Amino acid sequence: MVNRLFATALVTVSTTARTRIWSRIDRQVMSDAAVLPGVYVKILLYRNPHLTNVYVHRYYAMYDFAGLGIK
Repeated sequence: MVNRLFATALVTVSTTARTRIWSRIDRQVMSDAAVLPGVYVKILLYRNPHLTNVYVHRYYAMYDFAGLGIK
C-alpha cells in the first residue's frame, strides 16, 4: 500500500492532493512500524589489580582499552 501511495504522490500535480497522500503514507508507515523494546545489558567488569590507568567509558559502559597499562 505504501509503495502504491508513494508512486501516486510522485506523479500528483496538485499540492493539496499530494500533501494528503504524504499524510496517508506517514500514518500507514507509523501504524505498520514495529516497536522493539530497548534492552539494558548488565555485565560485570572485573578490574585486574595489575592494571593502571583504568577508565570505564560512560557511553559504552566498558573499559577504555586504549588507555590501559600494566603495573
